[in-house]
Amino acid sequence: MKYNGLWFKFFEVMKFIISKNALAVLALLVVHLMCQGCKAQPFIVSALWTTPDRIPILCVATNNGLLAFAEQRATASDAGYINATLRRSQDNGTNWTPLQVVGGDGSNTFSCGAVVVDHTNGTVFLFVGRTLAGDTAYTISAGTSVDTSRIYLYTSTDSGTNWSGPTDLSSSVKKAGWSYCDPGPATGIQLATGRLIVPWYYTVNMTNVYPSVMYSDDHGVTWTSSFGATNNLPGYNECSVVALTNGNLMMIARNGTGIGTTMGISISADSGVTWGAITNSATLNDSGCEASFIRYTAPPGYGKSRLLFANPNSAVPNNRANGTVRVSYDEGKTWAVSNVYDPGLFGYSALAILPNGNWALLAENGSSYYYDQISFLSDTLSNLTSGADMLDPITNAAPKLSISIVNTNLVFYWPTSSITYTLQESLKPGPINWVNATGVLSITSGRNQFLLPYSNLNYFFRLQGL
Repeated sequence: MKYNGLWFKFFEVMKFIISKNALAVLALLVVHLMCQGCKAQPFIVSALWTTPDRIPILCVATNNGLLAFAEQRATASDAGYINATLRRSQDNGTNWTPLQVVGGDGSNTFSCGAVVVDHTNGTVFLFVGRTLAGDTAYTISAGTSVDTSRIYLYTSTDSGTNWSGPTDLSSSVKKAGWSYCDPGPATGIQLATGRLIVPWYYTVNMTNVYPSVMYSDDHGVTWTSSFGATNNLPGYNECSVVALTNGNLMMIARNGTGIGTTMGISISADSGVTWGAITNSATLNDSGCEASFIRYTAPPGYGKSRLLFANPNSAVPNNRANGTVRVSYDEGKTWAVSNVYDPGLFGYSALAILPNGNWALLAENGSSYYYDQISFLSDTLSNLTSGADMLDPITNAAPKLSISIVNTNLVFYWPTSSITYTLQESLKPGPINWVNATGVLSITSGRNQFLLPYSNLNYFFRLQGL
């Protein structure tokens, strides 16, 4: 009996241990099952602006600060008293500065607009459309207005804290016969050559509206503009532009033609000077609303090319709802990912890529009207793709090399990093015949600056890690 008793005690102890472990395993299993549907939620800041304020645009300055712009309106009308206003964030959109008026005179229309950042010197350019309070796009296009529409430019050299201007660019960007013109709403881009590209649209008369771009090759000192698509099909207007990896530019424009219910697409093979025939997208629905279109990643800095597109995903005219963000992995040919972030009323929007690697969306949304408020949202690529994709930075990729002409020198810029790079030159592209360039290297504001004389203009250049 003694041995049987000891065996019984041992059996009871083991049963207790097994039961405790089973409960622990069961608890872990429950937590695991509960978390199968869990993911980090998008970060949202509601009501940065409220009705009747409208028209968001968004960019990231060279100090990694977010600049969010919108129109401060007296009424919901596109005409009348409108100020171009700004709020800034230095923590990826968590906290925002109070409202700051950049453009406005208290009575006339200063519409937002388009913004572009010159990454070689940090200057931020804000373009606004200025019309007199009593004038509208229709009276200007019909020739019955008091004044025409004007393109005003404001500039900031301290990442949006202070602004100078306005400078009236109308005489240099409005061509003969153009009447009403308006910038954006969009975020412009800078090409590897240093050219600044700013989307806008113009009218030739009351009904013929065309999307095109303004551009500058001298860091915003002077500006000119392009004509619209070669097939001259009127009705497309508000647009965004992205640089493709093959060197072309791709424009996506709001479709006001009455032909089809998808966005218009045009390609430029000469950095925005001319635009090919505009055609309707096969998949990007357009209810008659502005859309946002930007590059997320591209080789060699990342393993994949990714473009983002956001708009009210509806083919029903004037149905501004169903706010959707899409991803393309083939330079805009197809859109493999489509994620609805706001199934309710949704209007104009602006995308940006944050310094922390997430993407952000500044958008009109609401329950009574699609412009009840302007809200800020940021999220990860993983959430956007439901876990199917995540950022894939190539850590040994050379930094982006920019070039400009200053006086009698070529000036190259690239960010400082933990890896030291040297500028190399060659008369022929390819794996051989590269030598270190001879010039003056300096470091200012976290950037390398390398000066070369004009005589090197016919060379090829690259960065080589040491």
